[in-house]
Amino acid sequence: MISQTASTKTKTASRKTVTNKTATRLSVAALAAASLALLAVPSAHASRFDGKWDMLLQTTTGHCGKIKIDVAVTGGEISATGGRFVFHKIHLGGHVGPAGNVKIKGIAGPRTAWGTGRFGRQQAQGKWHGVGPSGKCNGVWVAARA
Repeated sequence: MISQTASTKTKTASRKTVTNKTATRLSVAALAAASLALLAVPSAHASRFDGKWDMLLQTTTGHCGKIKIDVAVTGGEISATGGRFVFHKIHLGGHVGPAGNVKIKGIAGPRTAWGTGRFGRQQAQGKWHGVGPSGKCNGVWVAARA
């Protein structure tokens, strides 16, 4: 009688272990599927600013002049698709937030600039400042959908 009870307890414990392992595997699979689904959804707040933009930087202090940059916003991330400054390709990085607020960093050779501003549905504007081998520049920038 004792051995039958022990055998029944072992079988019950084995079934519980198998059931727990199956439940854990299903939970992990469900969590992985949900994570992939979330990653596949584009950022809703950034999508309204996505697209091609024509940007113009105007110097107000310093000697940097006017700088034209072709810009792309993809998933809220900013990049330069065209533009040169003093024979150097311009590289941009930054992010447009849900309300259109933006912080941008630009690099062209040994020169670096930082900007802040705000994007709207069709236009954007802000301020920038930069530094390079020949000194500092400050100014404003505007952008319009291309």
